[in-house]
Amino acid sequence: MSTPPKTDSQQSNNSLPGIDHVVVLMLENRSFDNLMGWLYSTADPPRQIIGPSSMPTHYQGLAGTGFSNPTAFTHGLEMPAIEGTQSMSMPRPDPNEKFKHMNQQLFGANVSGPNWLPPENAPATMNGFVVDYAEAKGSSSQIAPQIMQTYSNQQVNAMATLARNYAISDAWHASNPTQTLPNRAFMATGTSEGRVNNLPLPIYGAKTIFNVLEDHQVDWRVYSPSAILPSLTRLSMWKLWDPLLFDHFHSIDRFCRDAAKGHLPPYSFLEPLFIQDSPFDQSKVSSEHPPTDICGGEHYLAKIWDAVRKGKNWASTLFIVTFDEHGGCADHIPTPWTATPPDSKSTPGDEGFGFNRFGVRIPTIMASPLIEPGTVFRAFPDPGATHPDVPYDHTSILAAVLDWQGIPRSALASQRVQRAPTFESILTNTQPPAPTQPIVPSCQLAPPPNDDDRELTDLEEGVLGAFALYRENHGKPPSETQKLVTTAQNTGTLPPAMESLLAEVKSKGDAMKYLQSVSRI
Repeated sequence: MSTPPKTDSQQSNNSLPGIDHVVVLMLENRSFDNLMGWLYSTADPPRQIIGPSSMPTHYQGLAGTGFSNPTAFTHGLEMPAIEGTQSMSMPRPDPNEKFKHMNQQLFGANVSGPNWLPPENAPATMNGFVVDYAEAKGSSSQIAPQIMQTYSNQQVNAMATLARNYAISDAWHASNPTQTLPNRAFMATGTSEGRVNNLPLPIYGAKTIFNVLEDHQVDWRVYSPSAILPSLTRLSMWKLWDPLLFDHFHSIDRFCRDAAKGHLPPYSFLEPLFIQDSPFDQSKVSSEHPPTDICGGEHYLAKIWDAVRKGKNWASTLFIVTFDEHGGCADHIPTPWTATPPDSKSTPGDEGFGFNRFGVRIPTIMASPLIEPGTVFRAFPDPGATHPDVPYDHTSILAAVLDWQGIPRSALASQRVQRAPTFESILTNTQPPAPTQPIVPSCQLAPPPNDDDRELTDLEEGVLGAFALYRENHGKPPSETQKLVTTAQNTGTLPPAMESLLAEVKSKGDAMKYLQSVSRI
C-alpha cells in the first residue's frame, strides 16, 4: 500500500524500489473522461484496484454514470456524454481555459458578474461544460454539445493499451483549476506563485526540481521536439536560463538515442510540440491540445514508448504519462477542496483564488516491469493531515522524485509538495518481466488543416511571450529578470518585449514565419 507523506527525516532513496530512472511525458489539455472514460466497465473491470477501502470498488469512468450537462443555465436540454467522437480533432474550436471559465465549467454558475468565485467547500457540480463551451471563441450553442463527445478505446488505442497493460490512476487531478503554464509551473516547482492564467506573465522564478537535482549532483535532462524553440520548461522557468545548464536540454531524437544506449539520466522530462514552428510535419504533431488532431499524440506516445521499452534501462525504469490540465474538456468527478496552498503568494493569489482546490482529473498512466497489468491506483489518506483525503496531483511526482533520491522535500519551497501522496504502492509485480510489445496506433494523421489565419491560442501567446523574454534576458544577471517580473506583476501588464512581439504576431501563420526567421538560442 502507499504510505503517508514523509517528513524530511523519514525520506529514503528506497521509496521507489527497483527504479533507477524516472521518465515523465506531460501532454496537453485533456480530461480523464475525454480520453480514458471508457477504458474499463463493469463487464470488463481492471485486474486490481490499489487504494483506500473508502473509495469506489469500480473504475471511475463513464460507463453507467449517465453523466450529462445542460445546454443552458436554466431549463436547458441535457446532453449526455457520448462514447466516440466525430473526428480525431474534437473539440473544435479550442474550449475556454482561463480561470473564470474553468469555474463556470465546474460549478455551472454565470461568472460574468461580481462575486463569481464559489464559496469555500461548495461542491463542484461539473455541469457547466456545455454552457461555457458555447461562449468559446468560434463556438456557438449549436457547436457546444460536442464538448460531451469522448474518445473510445479504439480511437486512442495507444494510450488505452499502455494503461491496460500497466497502471492508470482514476483519481489524479491537475494541481489547480487553471491554465497550462500555471499547472506546468506546479509540475516544475510545486507552485504557480499565485498565478491562474497563462498571461500576462508566462515566466516563473521559483526554484525548480531541476535546480534541486543539480544542487544534489543528480543528473537530469529535458527533451523537446522543437527545432527552433528551446524547451517550454526552460522558457517559462527563469532559474533555468543559466547558460551553464544548456547541456541538460535536448531533442526527442536524442532521448531515443539515450534510451537505446542505456544513457538515460535518473530523471527525464519530455515535452510535446506546443506551437508549429515549421511547415507541417506529421512526426511533430504531438501535444493533443484541442483542436489539434489527437492522433498526433497517439503516434508520439507510441514513439516514446518504443524507445523506453527497447532501451537498455527498461528493467529499472518508471515511465509516467500525464497531462497538465483538462483544457475545458468535460469530466464528471468533482474537484476536491483538499489542496494545500503552496506558499504565501497563493493565499490568496490572482483573482482571489486561495489555491485550496484541485483541478479536473487528468489521465496519468505508469508503466514499468514492476507494475502488474490491469492496475488502477489511488492515493491513500494521510491520517495526520488537516485534509487527509488528498488525491494525486503534479506535486506527487515531485515528492516521489525527491524521496527517491533521498533529498528533503523542503528543498522545494512548496507546502503542497510537503503533503503530496506518492505512488510506490503500484510497484507490486514480483514476476519476471513480460516481453514488451510495440503499440501501433489505429488512427492515421489527417492532412493539415488550412488554418494559418487562425488566431493564436492563449498557450501559443504564452509560449511566444516567454520566448521573447528569454531572448531579451537570457544570460543577463538574475536580478534584472527579477526586476522585470516584479514590474509586470505590480502593473498587471505585458513586459515590453512580449507586448511588441504579440502586437506583430497574431495568427498561427504569423507565428510560424516569425519562428523560422529567428535563430535558436
